[in-house]
Amino acid sequence: MIKKYKSIFEKTSDNNFVRKPCGICPFRKDVKPYLHPERGAELAYASQNKYNDFPCHGTVDYNHPDSKDGEGVVTDKSKTCAGFLTLQVHNGTRCPDNFTPSALIYEDTYDMVNAYTYPEEFEPLTDSDRKSLAEYQKELDEQYGKK
Repeated sequence: MIKKYKSIFEKTSDNNFVRKPCGICPFRKDVKPYLHPERGAELAYASQNKYNDFPCHGTVDYNHPDSKDGEGVVTDKSKTCAGFLTLQVHNGTRCPDNFTPSALIYEDTYDMVNAYTYPEEFEPLTDSDRKSLAEYQKELDEQYGKK
């Protein structure tokens, strides 16, 4: 999986986070909620604490000797999930230097909890939605200094 998303996992000298959410990030509002509702809520609420971290599934080691039952192991190569970090920014809890939040992530904890509580209400994005998100991303890029 890391090879497929290599460009978003490139490590820079001044950060330890993924730059963009991957295509199946559980924090994306354009991805049908697939986690158990309690797990989705747990992750959403965890983003409210600036000291919490959540590693991107694409950067954990599923083949590590300490892995049990296919669980990923966080290693020194693991990075913070861009979706989790964006939700922290939206919640006002944390925003590291050189990080630009993604418009594709839920707006706040409540939005994510609600989406995972009622996954049957998920609706794919329309062209109008995508256009609005692209405009919002431009605003985020300007606000957080991305050229």
